[in-house]
Amino acid sequence: MLKKIVHYFTSRSLEKHRHKTQCMIDEYEREAAASQARVQSQANAYKLEIQQLAQLREEQLKNYVQLLNDHIEKTTDYLAHLKELPEAMYVCVESWLRKNICEQRWKLEKDKAQIIQSTISYLDELTEEMIRLSRKEDRSTWQALIAERPLRVVTPDISKHAKRFQKEAKDDAKALDKDLRRISSHKKELRKQQSELRKNISALKAEVDQSREQHRLVKQRLQEINQRCGSKFRGLQEIFENFYQFSQSESALANEWISRMLDGGTLREINQVLIDSKPDWEDAKSTTSDLNYRRRHVQARIDQAYENHDYSTIDADKAERSGIFQALSSAREHQERLFSARQVFVLRREEIKKLMGWINELHPAKTIEQVFTLLTRQDADIYWPAIGLATKTLRPSVGRTK
Repeated sequence: MLKKIVHYFTSRSLEKHRHKTQCMIDEYEREAAASQARVQSQANAYKLEIQQLAQLREEQLKNYVQLLNDHIEKTTDYLAHLKELPEAMYVCVESWLRKNICEQRWKLEKDKAQIIQSTISYLDELTEEMIRLSRKEDRSTWQALIAERPLRVVTPDISKHAKRFQKEAKDDAKALDKDLRRISSHKKELRKQQSELRKNISALKAEVDQSREQHRLVKQRLQEINQRCGSKFRGLQEIFENFYQFSQSESALANEWISRMLDGGTLREINQVLIDSKPDWEDAKSTTSDLNYRRRHVQARIDQAYENHDYSTIDADKAERSGIFQALSSAREHQERLFSARQVFVLRREEIKKLMGWINELHPAKTIEQVFTLLTRQDADIYWPAIGLATKTLRPSVGRTK
């Protein structure tokens, strides 16, 4: 009876474990299929949105081209390179998603292999326990022993009980052997699955390595495109910054300053000359203000002398007033020359800033940040490992993997 109970519970345990193992494997398969479907759907959505973003960006760029073509010839060449940037960024996202799918499938297959190995180990332990509980070796020895020894007392009842006992012993032995064969057969099937999984894992590992290398290459190409865009953009910036280079003006003093400039009036030199001339400009304004104050003070003394009919100092006051008028005329002329000269550079600086404001809309960082916003709206963790381009305002957080 004990053996039947052991056989019953062993069979149930085996069936339950087989069912559980198959359910887990089926769950992994469903999870892998669902994961792949989700990632592919996400990839398609990203592709459509990035294409729409690229079209919108292209329309914006055409408007700027209309403005910029009046000033530079290199804009079209730059825009041709800038157009490659969102396309290359999408390729990076797509290759990263493919790499991610491969890595997930590889992990799932490894997990399945681990489950099967655990199941095989469990079956080995189960077999040992069944043999131990059935005491197979002791039973075989006992059966051989009693087979050689005939019954000393033979009666119909004894013979009947002996035959029934032998039959039950044989049935138990057959049941045990059948269970062991089932376990052995199941282990063979699992080892066959394990062998197939090892092949799949090896193939997937090669696919993962290939997808990682492919993503590294497309990411490297993206970096090169971004660097080319940056280099060409800086070239356009220089054109705008040098827009008034060696250009003469109506101010003789401004032209004199320009002649002293090494590069003929770049934005950096314009800013510098405004900084350097500011003390003279402030001093000229101060001088004019002081002379105006002295003129008013002297004029007040003269007016008071006429009112009081006291003309004792009027000649000296008039002489002083005349000198102030001459000095004030010279000071005003100097101030006007400084103002006109500085105004040339102020206007040029503002015009260059206006032109720079146009071209800054074409900065590669604008496209990069738009794609970043698009991607992080769906998944905050996809941009840096997939693309990883940084800008002045877009930096990875500390510890983030690029």
